[in-house]
Amino acid sequence: MAGEVAPPPVLVPTDSLYRGINPQFYENGVVLSGVFCLKKRDTLEDSPSVGIEKLISLDKFHSLMGTGWGVGQFPVSVPKNLGLTLHPFPHLPWGEYADAHALITGYQSLGKKKLGDVERALRDAVRQNVRIPPVTSASPYASI
Repeated sequence: MAGEVAPPPVLVPTDSLYRGINPQFYENGVVLSGVFCLKKRDTLEDSPSVGIEKLISLDKFHSLMGTGWGVGQFPVSVPKNLGLTLHPFPHLPWGEYADAHALITGYQSLGKKKLGDVERALRDAVRQNVRIPPVTSASPYASI
C-alpha cells in the first residue's frame, strides 16, 4: 500500500556501522578521543550518529560527510557489548539513504568514569578500521 512506513531496520551482531571522522580528531594516522563525545545531558538528537552499512555503501556514506572527513567502520556488537542502544533514526538530509542513519544512545545514565571508558572503547573500535582517512590540511605556517 502506498504511504506505508517501513519498519526500522533490525541490527544484528554481525552488522557494521560507519562513523564519520572529523579531521580535527585525526592526527598522524591515529583517531583521537573527540571522535565520540558523550555527555550525560545529551538528548536523543545530540547522540552520536552512525551509518548502517547494510543500508548505505561506504562511498555514499563518505559523500554525506563534511569536506575532508574520513570514515571508520566497526561492528554493531561494540556498542551493544558496552550496554548501549542503537536507535534507527531517519535523517532526512541523507535523502534516499535517510533510513541508513542511527544514533547511539543509553550512555546518559552512566557515571563519569564509565562514560569515559565507553568513549575510549568506541574510539578504539573506529581506530581499528579507518576505511577512509580524513584529509587534514597542512597549516600555512608549517614550514616556517
